[in-house]
Amino acid sequence: MLAKIFIVDDHDHVRRHLRRLIELQGDWVVCGEGVNGKEAVEKHPREAQVTLMDFNMPGMDGLKASRLILLKCPDASILMVTVFWSPQLCRRSPESGAEGRLFQERIRPYRRRHRDTAAWGDIFPGAR
Repeated sequence: MLAKIFIVDDHDHVRRHLRRLIELQGDWVVCGEGVNGKEAVEKHPREAQVTLMDFNMPGMDGLKASRLILLKCPDASILMVTVFWSPQLCRRSPESGAEGRLFQERIRPYRRRHRDTAAWGDIFPGAR
């Protein structure tokens, strides 16, 4: 069974990077992408099992988008993704309904060491 993942980030290179990591897995598939919070709410597919949501985006941030997505898809599983660690993110992400936080610096070293094999917990060690 394929794990369906929705990616939301305002930077194209970040979306491409996450997509490549996800596609390395034989049983994962990207089921859509959004470039900002507003688009994430409008395009969020009901079949997405995991949403990787950027914290800081212009217009609607990832926290507000997460709250709105969870109103229409209460079973959605959202992980906040960010380049910058902040106490604000750590405090506010659970309030938004996000299930965890993922800091991008934890992804990069793994990608350089292990290009061909990975497991969810290995690629996303800070997810929970």
